[in-house]
Amino acid sequence: MVDFQAPFSEGLENVHRKKRRPILARIRFLERMKIIEPFVLRMGLVGRDARHWFRFGRVIGISRTRTILLFPLAVLASFTARSAEMVGMYAALVAPEATEHQARF
Repeated sequence: MVDFQAPFSEGLENVHRKKRRPILARIRFLERMKIIEPFVLRMGLVGRDARHWFRFGRVIGISRTRTILLFPLAVLASFTARSAEMVGMYAALVAPEATEHQARF
């Protein structure tokens, strides 16, 4: 069941992750320093996406050499997508009332 009342400053996947593993999801420093949370989260997710690229390449049948050659493009695509997510998180932190109805589900 999707909780549509979840705070919009967090991505929906993060809300679900915190519910499944509350101990692993909490980083006390980030909870107190909300202004840097989107940036730190973005960098962590880009790193995770970069690791998953090699697994994904193997699953869809791309050769190891081509997977390595396409790696910079995959990281750039992940960085761009996660940056857009970060901008939305900052918008929700700065003006939560103005952005609460802009979420797309």
